[in-house]
Amino acid sequence: DRWVCRRADRNIVISNGAAGLLARSRNVPAEKVQVISDWLDLSAIAPTGGGPAWREEHGFAAEELLFMFAGTMGYASRVDLLVDAAEKLRAQESLRLVCVGQGPLKPRMEEEVRRRGLKNLTLLPLQPRERVADMQSAADVMLLTTSAQIGSTSVPSKLITYLAVGRPVICAVPDGTDVAALVRDKELGLVIPPEDPVALADAMLQMSAIEHAAREAIGRRARAVAVERYSLESALARFDRLFADMGLSAA
Repeated sequence: DRWVCRRADRNIVISNGAAGLLARSRNVPAEKVQVISDWLDLSAIAPTGGGPAWREEHGFAAEELLFMFAGTMGYASRVDLLVDAAEKLRAQESLRLVCVGQGPLKPRMEEEVRRRGLKNLTLLPLQPRERVADMQSAADVMLLTTSAQIGSTSVPSKLITYLAVGRPVICAVPDGTDVAALVRDKELGLVIPPEDPVALADAMLQMSAIEHAAREAIGRRARAVAVERYSLESALARFDRLFADMGLSAA
């Protein structure tokens, strides 16, 4: 596809990492590459007042600090590290971990939770679409875990929903990725090495030590970044600018 990319008027990619890879691997001039991020309907995924009701419905106390992973529990996610992290946090009675979703890692995690007698990690099924915003609003902190082999071009879609719901994030991702740069530059939470349950447990302890008001401020920044970068409106504006630069009309 090098021939196609070099002769296209514009190549649209979803991240700065993908833009760099395209330039290096296919020798595409920078002026022929445009970054337009993925987008969400931010009216459907937003902070809601339904979090406390969702907590009560699923047996989580209001005073517990809830750390949530929500999404596909596949091999690339390495979400199974939550089991080891939960074991390290077993004595921290005020901290609860919840993992919502389905995928090939879930049966193994369920077995390990039973075998180790972990009471601080709860695995739940996928939630109805209309409850997703309430579910994520019930969390205090969102968790993004990845394989150490994740490419530098990837921006997991679950991160976008985490930001949209206005929650701090703990991201276990490699350095040099767009995700790590975004979370650090915008002060949206913590970045830790991937596949390291000790670092993950330590990050949760660090986040639990932050005042509630400070976590809320991080969440507001997260929502603002979602609106600025990942809304349908921002994507349309970028397409409009792209078409104008190319002398085209979007109409």
